Amino acid sequence: ALSVKDEYLPSYAPSNFVRDTYTYQSGLVHFLVNSAYVRPAQLKTPGYKALCDFVKMAVKDTSLVITGVEFIGHASPEGEATLNENLSIDRAKAVEKYFEKVIEKAQVAGWGNSGFYTEKGEGADWDGFFELLANSSIDDKEMIKRTLDGEPLLSTKEKTLQSLESTYGDIHDKILPELRRTEIR
Repeated sequence: ALSVKDEYLPSYAPSNFVRDTYTYQSGLVHFLVNSAYVRPAQLKTPGYKALCDFVKMAVKDTSLVITGVEFIGHASPEGEATLNENLSIDRAKAVEKYFEKVIEKAQVAGWGNSGFYTEKGEGADWDGFFELLANSSIDDKEMIKRTLDGEPLLSTKEKTLQSLESTYGDIHDKILPELRRTEIR
C-alpha cells in the first residue's frame, strides 16, 4: 500500500529573476596637451559614432531606457596637479556640450531633466599611465615605474615624468596622448 501524507507545506526557492538590468555604453574623446578644445576629428571616431548610433537605437527600442549621461574628464599626469584637475573638468564640460546635441536630436526621454547629465574631472590619470606603461614595448618600463614610485611628492613625480618623457619617445607619443580624454557613459 502507498502511504501519502496529507500536509500541504509551501516550498520556496530563490529566483534569478531580475526586473531591470543596468549597463552602460561608453565612448572616448581625446584632447591635445593642455587643451579642452574638442577637435572635429574626434567626433568622427568609430567609438564616438558607435555611441551616437546606440543613442538613436535606444530611442527606438522600448526595452532600453537611457537614464542619464556621465562625462568623466582625465588629464595626463605630466602637468601640475591643480592645472590637471581644472583641465579634466573643462574637458568633461566641453564634450558634454557636443553630446547634449546628440541626445536632444534623438529626443531621449528625460534629456532636459535636472541631473540627467553629470560631469566630473578625475585629474591626472596616474593609474592609467602605469597600466599603459606596463602594456607598452618600452624596454625600461620597470625602471621607469620604480623611479616614479620612488618620488614621495607629487610635484617631484610630475617633474620626473617630464624628464622621462623627453628621454622616451613612446611615453610622449603613445602613452600620454591616450590619457588626455573624456569618457562618455
